[in-house]
Formats: sequence, C-alpha cells, structure tokens
Amino acid sequence: MHWLTHLNLKAARAWRLKEALRSLFETAKDGHDPEPRLKRRVSWARRCRLDPFNRLGATVRNHLHGIVNSVRLGLSNGMAETINSKVQAASATILRL
Repeated sequence: MHWLTHLNLKAARAWRLKEALRSLFETAKDGHDPEPRLKRRVSWARRCRLDPFNRLGATVRNHLHGIVNSVRLGLSNGMAETINSKVQAASATILRL
C-alpha cells in the first residue's frame, strides 16, 4: 500500500484516512487524549474530497463528545451487538420452521 499513497488515488486516500482513525483508537488505549487528534482527523476527512469521508467527518463532528467519552472510557457496544445478532439468527430460524 505504501506505493499507492504516492499515486494520489482515491482508494489510497481512503486507506490512509482509515488507518489514521484506527491508530487514533489504538493510541487512546495508551492514555493519550483522543479529542485533539480526533478533531484533526475529522478536519482531514472533511477536506479529502471523498464523499463517504465527508459524511463520516460530519457525523463524528456532530457526535464528538460521545465518541471521545467512549474512547476515553474504553466503552463499546460490541457485546450488545453480539447478543442482538444471535437473537436475530434465532428469530430467523424459528420463523423458517
């Protein structure tokens, strides 16, 4: 992927933004304050001229406080989503019977 970043392709820009956001969440676990870095990433996403990232930037900006608190506290809805998917699968199975 390194050589793609120098070609200025949309896919390369999208990949770099995705990786930058991923690294933000990884470094937040180390005690770094995520808010200033998240604001910079949102600014980058809004300027990147890729519609999905423009929308993502707007969404993150609108929910910044909650996202920052979630990252700071290490909270996730992953367990709830796991339970929900199992309930949905069970419901689908029952309905097929």
